[in-house]
Amino acid sequence: MAGKQDDDLGQAVQFLPVSDDRGLEKKRMSKTPGFWIGLGLAVIILAVVTGLLVWHFHFRKTVVKKIYSGSLTITNLRFFDDYENSESTKFKQLAADVLKQLKILYSKDPLLTKCYHASSVQAFSEGTDQHVIAYYLSEFEVEVERSSELDKAISSVKLGMDAQSLGRGRRPTAELRVTNVTSGGRHKESIRLRKGKREEIRSPGFPNSPYPPSIFWEWELRADPDYRVRLQFETFSLEKNCEKDFVKVYDSLVPMEKKVLAEKCGSSANHKMSLVSSGNVMLVTLLTDKEGNYPGFRALISQIEAERQVCGGNLTGLSGKFTSPGYPSYYPPQTQCVWNIKVPAGKKIRVTFRKFSMSEPRQGSGACLKDYVEIGGKRICGVQPDNSVHDFQSDRVVVRFHSDMSFVDQGFLAEYEVIEPKTICGGNLTGLSGKFTSPGYPSYYPPQTQCVWNIKVPAGKKIRVTFRKFSMSEPRQGSGACLKDYVEIGGKRICGVQPDNSVHDFQSDRVVVRFRSDVSPVDQGFLAEYEVIEPKTTCNASEITCKNGLCKSKLWRCDGVDDCEDNTDEENCGVCKTGEIACRNGRCVPEQKRCDGTDNCGDGTDESKCEKAIVLRCSEHTYKCKNNQCISKENPECDGKKDCVDGSDEAECNCATRERKASRIVGGEDSSEREWPWQVSLHIKGQGHVCGASVISDRWLVTAAHCVQDTNTIKYSQPNQWNAILGLHNQVKFNNWTVTRKVKRIISHPDYNTLTYDNDIALMELDQPVTLDASIFPICLPSASHTFPAGKEVWITGWGNTREQGFLATVLQKAEVRIINDTVCNQLMNGEITSHMMCAGVLKGGVDACQGDSGGPMSSVETSGRVFLAGVVSWGDGCGRRNKPGVYTRVSLYRSWIKANAGV
Repeated sequence: MAGKQDDDLGQAVQFLPVSDDRGLEKKRMSKTPGFWIGLGLAVIILAVVTGLLVWHFHFRKTVVKKIYSGSLTITNLRFFDDYENSESTKFKQLAADVLKQLKILYSKDPLLTKCYHASSVQAFSEGTDQHVIAYYLSEFEVEVERSSELDKAISSVKLGMDAQSLGRGRRPTAELRVTNVTSGGRHKESIRLRKGKREEIRSPGFPNSPYPPSIFWEWELRADPDYRVRLQFETFSLEKNCEKDFVKVYDSLVPMEKKVLAEKCGSSANHKMSLVSSGNVMLVTLLTDKEGNYPGFRALISQIEAERQVCGGNLTGLSGKFTSPGYPSYYPPQTQCVWNIKVPAGKKIRVTFRKFSMSEPRQGSGACLKDYVEIGGKRICGVQPDNSVHDFQSDRVVVRFHSDMSFVDQGFLAEYEVIEPKTICGGNLTGLSGKFTSPGYPSYYPPQTQCVWNIKVPAGKKIRVTFRKFSMSEPRQGSGACLKDYVEIGGKRICGVQPDNSVHDFQSDRVVVRFRSDVSPVDQGFLAEYEVIEPKTTCNASEITCKNGLCKSKLWRCDGVDDCEDNTDEENCGVCKTGEIACRNGRCVPEQKRCDGTDNCGDGTDESKCEKAIVLRCSEHTYKCKNNQCISKENPECDGKKDCVDGSDEAECNCATRERKASRIVGGEDSSEREWPWQVSLHIKGQGHVCGASVISDRWLVTAAHCVQDTNTIKYSQPNQWNAILGLHNQVKFNNWTVTRKVKRIISHPDYNTLTYDNDIALMELDQPVTLDASIFPICLPSASHTFPAGKEVWITGWGNTREQGFLATVLQKAEVRIINDTVCNQLMNGEITSHMMCAGVLKGGVDACQGDSGGPMSSVETSGRVFLAGVVSWGDGCGRRNKPGVYTRVSLYRSWIKANAGV
């Protein structure tokens, strides 16, 4: 860093005092030959020294030391006690073999060969089946500019090659992970635990003095074979910022990020964190920066028998309790438990989670792909409210607990009890207004339930039904299919998560509402109200008169969406007759052929929204699996169901999810903190917020190309002009989780047209990666075949102007808009829409993106709960004008370009 170099320079160049100041007084210069020779030599020496100093401090490239940690398993060796002693002959012999293997592996990459300095074997431990696990550190020296290249090269090393160098028949398996290990102030202690004996570790100086600055302290903890290490912090007080001082605990003997059990900073006065290893080893590390003055910690360590971690079982009787293993201590990694709850026949079950905390930094909100509880087929993770209730209309419930190999948490305390079954739902609703709900609301509705409500109001009146709350999601229910759990109202099915206060008007005095749930996972259901409205007798010239009496904008005619709710607006469109499916290739097939397992359309349209996908000939409308097979299902990626035979549609799904708690709005409204963790604010130095962007990985952002075009005064194309602020909610108030990064590289699409805004997309690479967690998390990228149909509601977010010619917002704004048919949009926007663009908005005006929102996301929440980057805010005609929607870059068309340039 520049500041560090300046300090070093100041210490290296000093002016020394002279012994006799008088000797430096001016004298008449002697002109002897010796004087001139001496003067010449002095000039030469001065020039050489000056040149060396200039080269040393200016031209010499800065080199940094990087240390990587890893482990490998040697499967044909049995573990011996001698491997615990680093001075034993067996340890030294095996360590030499491991180091030889590492050197051979690194020699296969030119950069690794050039930068490799040395490796050291830190320890051996016993793995499964008494195999040997070797833990090592590898040290490299690399120029600062090539640091990220080295990270990439080391991550691509595949151990397992040249296995013969470790001895005939040995098959090492291992992984390498980059970790932030400092090279100064390092200290290590090794502690061997014994049965019945408890040990103690403390931060340096505790409790008499604060821990010192700039240290990396390690404690290697090792238990007997078939025992586990238990660590309990009795006192803990560190700096609150985990980017400065922190303790990390690893389920390993070297600091491997994939084996982190916990990362901790701040102060814990009320709760004593307790951790248990999955094997017989554990590593505790303390890293501190140069600043701060904090007491530190004291922790007790002991060993416990492995079999004590048994969990799960059969639970019978009228009530009972069960907990995650070790509760209230932290549960161990790599643990699976299953509880089978069975109550007397005819009774029903209620499970109440008194406490529930299963958070993990890299687990997106609602994703539940790492640590989770699965109850009745539905996964739960994160931090849930105390006393969360789950009702089941059955006398049997299965509860599964799962933890992966990294971060752990406190887990849960749960109780179950018998409740009386709720069997009655539906009925006749009369009068001018009333309420009705799914059975058991606000608890989860039961499976295999059907209800019918017949709403009847006075003759001549009309009915409005408003769903105050609606949540009937199911992981394997495709978007818009509504084949599993749904409500059918006026003959139209609704499922998934609908916006709060969704309104359905009917030009009739009778409406039938049907509720259905199948045998699989259930949800909270709905809360609905009905009321009488006066009938609308005539529609104006800009509206369609639907057969049911509703009036709808003519702009929605023939857009592929049943806006009238009786299909009036989609009839006589010159495509297909009533009762036929319109295929994407222009053909028409009978409705009854939908989802019959045969590609009747010839392009898969009739099989695209079905529960089961079929294999088709590849086309622009089909999803292509990694095995090069193409399937019929529409938008199969990351929907929770393996549709490709090779599972590639679910392979890269560590991206955004969201509980859709949407409320219908007119204009923007304040978003909640951490509601949009992929939203980024791009600041130009000296100007503040200029554009938005979206997180797509720990290093890469997507924004608009027009945001990075130079003007006469500012070089927007230069990375050093930008700061990217992630995890931001309020422009004038940063949170603890807000992160600022410099921009290393900008890649604007080569075909961006500055006049038409065609191909308006760009990539930004951050100068260093960010930690992905609930505050900063990538949005999902759609495949090339992903469709966002007209009529679908999506979200736009940003800090842009709150009105045309207005001012930037301080708090992140959100607004729900609707995707508009391409043909309709092109008509509204005077033919300026290209195939690379898509439109969204509210045509009556008042809701739109505006200046300052450019480059930000248009987020589409799919039925699975996954959030996809449907569009990038590009351009518009004013802000929020009537019949002037916003225009967005269609991201699905740039999937391969993003992959080629960012590797994401």
